[in-house]
Amino acid sequence: MKKIDLLSGLSKRELVELDACTRCGNCVQWCPVVTAREDQGNTPMEKLRKYREMVQDAHGLRARLFGPRVDEEKLEKFAQELYECTTCGRCGAVCPVGIHCQELWVDVRAIMRRQGYGPQEKIDAARDILEEVHNPFDLPMEERNRWIPEGLEIAEEAELAFFVGCELAYKAKEMPLGAVRLLEASGIPYTLLEEEWCCGFPPYVLGERGRVFRGEVEKNVEGLKAKGVKKVAPYCPCCLAVMRRGWPEVVDVPFQVVHLLEVLSDAVREGRLAFTKPFEARVTYHDPCYLSRGWGDGEELTREPREIIRSIPGVELVEMEHNRKLSLCPGAGGGLRRTNLELSHDMSVPVLKEAEETGAEVLLTACPAVYERFKMTVSEGIYRPKLKVMDILEFAAAQL
Repeated sequence: MKKIDLLSGLSKRELVELDACTRCGNCVQWCPVVTAREDQGNTPMEKLRKYREMVQDAHGLRARLFGPRVDEEKLEKFAQELYECTTCGRCGAVCPVGIHCQELWVDVRAIMRRQGYGPQEKIDAARDILEEVHNPFDLPMEERNRWIPEGLEIAEEAELAFFVGCELAYKAKEMPLGAVRLLEASGIPYTLLEEEWCCGFPPYVLGERGRVFRGEVEKNVEGLKAKGVKKVAPYCPCCLAVMRRGWPEVVDVPFQVVHLLEVLSDAVREGRLAFTKPFEARVTYHDPCYLSRGWGDGEELTREPREIIRSIPGVELVEMEHNRKLSLCPGAGGGLRRTNLELSHDMSVPVLKEAEETGAEVLLTACPAVYERFKMTVSEGIYRPKLKVMDILEFAAAQL
């Protein structure tokens, strides 16, 4: 019989979480996947129950006395269900006992990956693309820096590095252009990696923690060290998340990791960054999952984007019904666009509708994956909201 190990790689906290569920059902009510699919068989609560039972079958007292009972069909079905999740963390935000499925499922995915269960071909394809071109979009490396405007002076060494990330460099060029304009307007010295590779989030969140993930991380860390960097500021929330959680698992990270909005909001507060062009309109802001909830306990990075928005003359910021730690996930993260694009489509529409209900003219976001997800929803005719979607950096830079 095939030997199954369902526990190696889980932290002590995660082992406790497997038995901590009180089956109160809070996570079921707040899970955006359940709302989109109306599937009561694939809730966070049900996945916990299923996995706990499989752990007992493979590692419990009966298994130790009489040998493990492994139902491979059940394991495969469960593994597939793991990828119908954006790891948005909304379930953990409302869990009364603090179970963070957002982190737990990512580590369980890694276990399923090692055992050979789940969408292996799709994960293999993602890994191979990353190894070949160091971005998840299968685009040439020579196109990565084409967003950089002519005449931009980049310091060879600096204490602060702006980590651009794949999605900004290839898919959302308005964001890095806005970032460097705001950094320059603030007078903040910064540097970039001319040979930046992927942060490693795509394979990490899919459960692929091997050689390719390590190689991407090591390349970036060595490049940043060579530039004398003491603080790295990514803008992409996924980059931020994997730098804080995944990078220390494979290398010694010798610098502080902060989000770029923290750097810019500090500049606003200290009077180094000011906006002179009024924008007389109502805007709303969507809190990205990994900024409002983070991984695990999260850091609730929700004040900083609002400080920047409110500092722009004439802007009226109105909140969506669900905001900050309870913001709706639009289906952009957790590898969902790669493993279940249809579900990702379905999850984006309720967020756009909720934004419309505020009466805002502009919907702002601070996540390139969400930005691209909204743009896809509009361009593919899935839903066309009666407001404009913009990124905070793009929006703020236009008001300098």
